[in-house]
Parts: sequence; structure tokens; C-alpha cells
Amino acid sequence: MFGLIPVNKGLTRPSNYSGGIRDFFDDFFNDFPSLSYRGAMKMDIRENEKEYIIDAELPGIKKDNITIDINENNLTVSANYQEDKKEEKGNYIHRERRMSSMSRTVYLPDMDEDGVKAKYSDGILCITVPKKVESSKRKTITVE
Repeated sequence: MFGLIPVNKGLTRPSNYSGGIRDFFDDFFNDFPSLSYRGAMKMDIRENEKEYIIDAELPGIKKDNITIDINENNLTVSANYQEDKKEEKGNYIHRERRMSSMSRTVYLPDMDEDGVKAKYSDGILCITVPKKVESSKRKTITVE
């Protein structure tokens, strides 16, 4: 096709996902932007031993219009876009303003909600999500 798409591992679905027959064609049509989910933001999700790193493309979105919510191991990124150009010329026959919103949810089973950090620069939102540290210390209980 047009590029390599990594295995999804079932972690993400756009908020406007409708299921059904689309499941059958997901892998094949992911390379065609015009056939992808409308309003879905593009995301790259990486993982290492200590954290998840999520890069979301949000070109033209102001930082104040981005929301990140966490609920039961689900991290949701939402963004609103509104373009309002003011032109003072002539009588308008037709004029359009663009408005859109998009949202994406990622399931991260072992995220440490208190340590999540986000940075927005040049249209890319980078979210760092640390993993919970499991205690490997052994504890012995004294029987009374």
C-alpha cells in the first residue's frame, strides 16, 4: 500500500467509531486518508519499560482548545477547531466558517494517572504517561 501501518493491539478507536462491516476492512483501508474515520486525529503510540508516549497531530488547533481526560485507564484527547476570518470587503454571496471537533480515546491498562504530562508544540501534542511501578519487594507477615 502507501505506507507501513504497525499493529494496533486494539488500544485505540476514534470516538465516532461505528463498528460493523468496517472491522473487516480496517487493516486494508487504513492507508487511504480519504476513507479513514472522519474527524479522527492521527496518533502515534510508543511504549517502553517505564512509560507510554503518545504523539497526536493537531495542526492549527490552539492549546486552549485541547482537553485531556483520564477515566478508568482510558485517556481521551479532545480538540475543537474554529476558524473565523473577518473580511471587510464587498457584499457576500457565500461565506463559510470552518468548525470541527475530534476526539480519540486510548486504553492504557497500567497507567499512573498522577504522573501524566503533556506538551504542545508546532501542531503536535506529546503526552507522556508513566506506567505504575509494581512493588517487587517481598513482605513477610508475622503470625500472632
